[in-house]
Amino acid sequence: MGLAVVAVLASCLGLAAGGQLRQPNTEVLAHPSRWHLGAAPVLPPSFIIMASPQERKISYAQVGLDMKAVKGLVKPLIDGGISLPKGLAYDALRSRLYVADPGLRKIRSWRIALEPCYTPEQKAGVLGTGVSADPFLTDPAEGPNACDLEWRLVAKEGTTVVADVVTEWVSLDEVGNFYYSDQSRKTVNRIAHGLLTNLVHGEVSPADLKVRSSQEAQAIVAIEEGKKEMQVAPKATLDSVDSATDAMVSAGSKLAASIPEVSLISPMSEYALALYQGPDNPHVGTPAGVAADSVQVYWANQEGGLQKGTIGTGAANPENADSIGIQSGALTTKTDKAFGVVTTSSSVIFSDGSYGVYGVPKFGGGNATVMNEGFIISRDMAWDGEGTVFVADQGASMVYAMPSRVAENQPLFPVVGMNDVFGVALVKSTDPMVKTAVLMRGAAGRPGLAPAAAMVGLLLAAFQTAC
Repeated sequence: MGLAVVAVLASCLGLAAGGQLRQPNTEVLAHPSRWHLGAAPVLPPSFIIMASPQERKISYAQVGLDMKAVKGLVKPLIDGGISLPKGLAYDALRSRLYVADPGLRKIRSWRIALEPCYTPEQKAGVLGTGVSADPFLTDPAEGPNACDLEWRLVAKEGTTVVADVVTEWVSLDEVGNFYYSDQSRKTVNRIAHGLLTNLVHGEVSPADLKVRSSQEAQAIVAIEEGKKEMQVAPKATLDSVDSATDAMVSAGSKLAASIPEVSLISPMSEYALALYQGPDNPHVGTPAGVAADSVQVYWANQEGGLQKGTIGTGAANPENADSIGIQSGALTTKTDKAFGVVTTSSSVIFSDGSYGVYGVPKFGGGNATVMNEGFIISRDMAWDGEGTVFVADQGASMVYAMPSRVAENQPLFPVVGMNDVFGVALVKSTDPMVKTAVLMRGAAGRPGLAPAAAMVGLLLAAFQTAC
């Protein structure tokens, strides 16, 4: 495929160099010119996904530009294969939703698809014969003759990625590494994105997934570094060989000797990593919410926050040579307990499980700022990547939107109600899946664009399957 074609497809998907999403010109999208000769462009929709442990289901709502649920509607997404769904995380690049389910003692995952909803009249030919021939494009939740929302989310291909774990909290970093806290083992864990892909597609069974401590991983890294030195030793003198051998032994032997019954030859590829673990670690109590960027991982302690840290933090890759020896720390000791946690570009925002949501600088930490104390039972949170954080209030059965800038008395805006809502995740209008669906719908009635739209859809599906 020529470079020009690839560039066009990347532009359609909104991708820029390095896999980053190119931000749309929202002013142009929201306010098309009144002199435009053709139809107004189809606005890409945004959605909020919500989990209710009491209802035992996961639902969604389309969110308008006014930060409210469109028509106030809440639609079912997943109501089977779950028992007590709580924390949620959505991988926008791979269109996958992850669900922490302590009732099943599992972390489950589904592929999420966005489909347009066409009325029978539209299917009959308004948008072309290709659309009218498709029997699956009428909203099944509203009967065969109704389409009360223009788009719908569909969950497909449910699978278990982690078994035998008691967790209420999951998250992903910007490159797709997966994080979860284990309340029974008191660990903060990471699954590398490559291994996560293998778990999703069944290449690795959840039963075969083991958890390795960061100390074990450090020992393996040290041994591997020593082996690299050994590989260049034959080019030097015998003394250099001895020196390389000594370097390998000194680097790994102390760590290995301190870890009983560790198998250093086991493949790292099938191991989740326990980054930080209590009670040995002074900053891990019973970990709750967890969030990470490419450098640091942050976790909420749902007990002992005044002593161990309301929010603990440490290197996201402590097994790497550059991170060995980096200790964890307390970002803030503002409250004795915390539950949900989310990172923005400059701060960490967390809920205290009752009235308050707080913010603290990501770099340096210190005394956290009370952003709002108008909640009843504040739980999971999601940041939209711009200026808004969404907070699930389990006590009020409501999801609120709030400015994400760390300041006192930030206003709350009710977005959508759902009984006993605990977990929240966002599907944004800038996500590749959304842009592709909008492109394909826009081309449905234009035969000349249909092949290109179909090609974009196939490429996206191939990417998500491979990743």
